[in-house]
Amino acid sequence: MFQSTLQRRFVVMALLMLAVLSGIIVYTQNQVGQITEETIQSVAEIRQMERRINEIRAGLQKLEQRVYQRTVIAYADEGDVEKKLMTQIEQVDSQIEKLFATSSRHNDWQEIAKNEQDSFAALTVKLKQDFQKIKRYIGYYNMVIVDTRLRFPFAENLNNKLLPLNNEFVTSIGTALTGMEDAELSREYRQVRQLLIELRYAWIQKISAFRMFVLSRSGMFDTPRSAMQATLSDRDIFVERVWGLLTELQQLNEQTGLPFEVEIAIEQMNRIHSIYEEEFNSIKPTLMSDEWRIDQLFLHEKLQPEFGALNQLVSDLSERVKQQSTQIIGRTDETVNRINLVIWLSAVIFVILILLGYLMFERLIRRPVRVVADAMNAEASGESFYPIMSSSIQETQLLVDAFHNMQEQVHSRQARLESILGSAAEGIITIDKNGVIESFNKSAEKLFGYGAKEMIGANIKQLFPEAIQARKGSFVGRLCQGNISQTNSEIDTVGLHRDGTTFPMSIKIGEMNVAGQQLYTAMVDDVSERMTMISNLRHLAEHDSLTGLANRYFFLQELERVVQRAARGLHGDVALLYIDMDNFKYVNDTMGHMAGDKLLIEVSGMLKKRSRDTDLVARIGGDEFAVILYDVEQYDALKAADAFREKLGEYRFSFDGNLADVGCSVGVAMVEQNVTRDELLARADLSCNAAKRSGRNKVHLYSDIDKQNLDNISDDMGWVRRIKEAVRNDRFVFALQPIMHAGTGEISRFEALLRMLDEQDELIMPGGFIPPAERFSMMPEIDRWVVNHAVGYLASEDSGDSNLSINLSASSFDNEAMIDFITDRISQTGIDPTRITFEITETMAMADLELTASFLEKLRSLGCRTALDDFGIGYSSFAYLKELPVDYVKIDGSFVRDIDSNELNRAIVKSMNDVAQAMGKLTVAEFIETESVMNILELIGLDYLQGYYIGRPEIPDFERRRITPE
Repeated sequence: MFQSTLQRRFVVMALLMLAVLSGIIVYTQNQVGQITEETIQSVAEIRQMERRINEIRAGLQKLEQRVYQRTVIAYADEGDVEKKLMTQIEQVDSQIEKLFATSSRHNDWQEIAKNEQDSFAALTVKLKQDFQKIKRYIGYYNMVIVDTRLRFPFAENLNNKLLPLNNEFVTSIGTALTGMEDAELSREYRQVRQLLIELRYAWIQKISAFRMFVLSRSGMFDTPRSAMQATLSDRDIFVERVWGLLTELQQLNEQTGLPFEVEIAIEQMNRIHSIYEEEFNSIKPTLMSDEWRIDQLFLHEKLQPEFGALNQLVSDLSERVKQQSTQIIGRTDETVNRINLVIWLSAVIFVILILLGYLMFERLIRRPVRVVADAMNAEASGESFYPIMSSSIQETQLLVDAFHNMQEQVHSRQARLESILGSAAEGIITIDKNGVIESFNKSAEKLFGYGAKEMIGANIKQLFPEAIQARKGSFVGRLCQGNISQTNSEIDTVGLHRDGTTFPMSIKIGEMNVAGQQLYTAMVDDVSERMTMISNLRHLAEHDSLTGLANRYFFLQELERVVQRAARGLHGDVALLYIDMDNFKYVNDTMGHMAGDKLLIEVSGMLKKRSRDTDLVARIGGDEFAVILYDVEQYDALKAADAFREKLGEYRFSFDGNLADVGCSVGVAMVEQNVTRDELLARADLSCNAAKRSGRNKVHLYSDIDKQNLDNISDDMGWVRRIKEAVRNDRFVFALQPIMHAGTGEISRFEALLRMLDEQDELIMPGGFIPPAERFSMMPEIDRWVVNHAVGYLASEDSGDSNLSINLSASSFDNEAMIDFITDRISQTGIDPTRITFEITETMAMADLELTASFLEKLRSLGCRTALDDFGIGYSSFAYLKELPVDYVKIDGSFVRDIDSNELNRAIVKSMNDVAQAMGKLTVAEFIETESVMNILELIGLDYLQGYYIGRPEIPDFERRRITPE
């Protein structure tokens, strides 16, 4: 096959270049004759530009006249001035566009200009831009003339502020007079009524004086300033009269105690009058100044200077055209002669350069390149070849030096690659398409116990147990059979050690092509530790951290599975037991939280010991437990429930020398085919409440009578009434618990914990009113009270610069009205939204992750902060944390409380803190009750600390003033 050399290609290229050059010479000679004709045409086009410039100059003059006519006649229908003005604008705009289009077609003019901004093209662009600017000015001027609000700067304040204030004042007077109609006709009350009538008359006279003041500005009655001063004097008399009447009314109110609505109306009138006078004083300087009308000011300061600048631009363009027309003809002749000379000189020089270039290329480039190419081929074949050559030019010598450098780098990289493969933590095995091993690094030797020499040439199936190899269609099965079709995906499987033991292993196959041969790299690793960690995390996610029992999330999943199987008729009889401890609150309140935790642990142990291995025992609330009994009839379920009750009834709890009887109430509900999970749970809960109402320490089986007997839930209905009255009468209070910054020790954040006042003004903790509020869907009302009260507190002087954290219930998440309510309250008070943080529990968030994320995102869009409370007790906390738009992560207190004595909890808290901070979130630790716990948390690096050691929840002074009568 014929193969062209570089020399032959060069000769062919040179011949082609000569042919092209000859064609260029002939073509250029033909073009020279056309230059003269094009010059004449250019002169004609210059004259056309002169005509267009003159048309623009005349159009601008006429447009300026139209603007002045528009100034005299303010409305378009008088003489049709506006229509003529817009027509003239369109004409001038069209003329400028034509000039711009013409200049764009001839942007190759060699103009004489001081700088680029002074060129004809630049001036044309500036003319177009400046005319667009004056068009906007004229449009604005036209709008100002016909729009009173724009023409007179004070009009907006007059309409939007003074007029509403006037209406509000008149309404307040009417309210006060109405409030006095039902009052007893004592002398003092008659005096108040007369003062209110006089106040209404004085206010009306003051408003009338203000209207005369505005009309005097236009010069309707006298010279503007003298007329305005006269009306101001009249107005001041009525202003003083209004102040005097309001002062008298306030004094009478303090002496006699007027009706509530009259007292409020007097306060409102004082406030409105003060604001009205402030607004009047703010617009009075404008009315008294020469800038009370915008149209005249805009005409003199904007439009007239812009018209002058446009006319100057037109004059500059005309001057450029004149200069161009005088020089273009002479420049053309000079250019033609120069082109002819350059063409022929270029041809001669081009021929000489081709000859010299060929000789230099042959000696200095082609021969050295050939030597280097031979050396590179030898290097690729593994032969030793070092070309000995010298060159008189730098580029060729650089090529030789680059070859030697490449040679050294290839050898160095090969050595480093072998070192990396040898020291890699993962086993790296290279195999061919049939599964035969070609390389086996040191980590692979350590992992499988084989040496590299004995494994090279063996099949990779030797590294897998026979049972794994025999699985047809599996990844490993296809790999052992030489069918490698799946690459770049990691597979968990089982590896076989040389001693016959097996271990969990991950393997990932990568594909590569080396010198035309298809090879595969297998990355293998022992995943025993990772599997153990995943198992531990799964256990933590599904079990209660305090008692070790199944948590509420896992329990609800299992209960849903049971209900679904029942709906399909796939199971035997199943019973649900709902166990509520009778005296847990007493132990927790009198002996402390540590005693309560110990009680829960001991009770959990008794429940677990008393149940069968096949049953599921779960902690679903503070002191609430649930048991799912599988394959059990109703009689046996009641028998098991009574056994649980009897076991706890006999148990006496001991802590620090104190004894307490515990006991429990048990509700029993049998799983039926057409009952949902929530209905089944509600039945068990209702049965448990029935057991409590019947005297506690009882077992109650759910029946249809429970559903029909409304008297059994009278206690909860009583709570509904009490909660509604508390919301309506402001019978809730905040107890603020401080949150300390771990780095500075500063306390500027507080968590607002809700309390309720009973009929004797005693505090009711959330455990008393929150459960019935949740059962009867009253949490949105409580949430609205909390938001309203928290925003009001932050807007008051009592809050200082502190920030507030409040808790929201899950029922507010899908309530769009709650977002609107929060938005309105923040807007009304004007507080900085970053001062308020909304907290939700992790359990609530996990119930509907998408809905929760959407709700939190809306809160953050308002500027508010968000926090995830009780972090760590839910399912897959780390996996879902990055999906939630929260600013703070509050680690659950069950991990924090004993961190100074529990190494596992300390490691868990550290991992939670590291993960949260890596995601850019701030961390908060709760339940800090000792100094040692606080010190450990500071070493771990928590951002904020909260607990009894930092400060207990206390009702602040502003709340005490609100709830305590004077």
